[in-house]
Formats: sequence, structure tokens, C-alpha cells
Amino acid sequence: IEKLKILIHKQKPAVILFLGDLFHSFDESLIPQFKECLSCFPEIKTILVKGNHDVFPEVLYHKLQLEIMDFWHYHSLMFTHEPMEFIE
Repeated sequence: IEKLKILIHKQKPAVILFLGDLFHSFDESLIPQFKECLSCFPEIKTILVKGNHDVFPEVLYHKLQLEIMDFWHYHSLMFTHEPMEFIE
């Protein structure tokens, strides 16, 4: 969590995108630290592209100020947790 804070301070992103498996287990011990970390940067949009191990109820992710998506488009790029078949 501290490394994440340092990286955010250094890079000053407008968006933080997590590509799934944010909490890779049912262990909730990191959630308060993660929430405190993100609360230091309320101006940054935080997005979770949900992965197969993101098992907590969506309400928990919303409490962490995370926007939940199955995929995220940014200009001509599409970000996913798992590879997707592209259909034109």
C-alpha cells in the first residue's frame, strides 16, 4: 500500500485502473489500508475491471470509491482482465 501511495504521488495520474484480482483472496485485512490510501487522492478516478478473483460484494468496492466495469475503453484501447475475442 505504501508503494502505491509513493507511485501515485510521483506519477500524479488522473485515473488508476486495476485490471482485476484486486484482493486475490477472501482476506479482508488489506481493505482498510487500501481505503485509507485511496482516500488520500479523492481527485483521482479509480476503476476496477472486475476479475475472476474479485469475490467481494460490489457494494464493498463502491465503498472504496471504485467504479466497477467488465472492461474499460480509453480512446482506441480496451482494457480487460481476461483476453476477449475481438469482433468487428
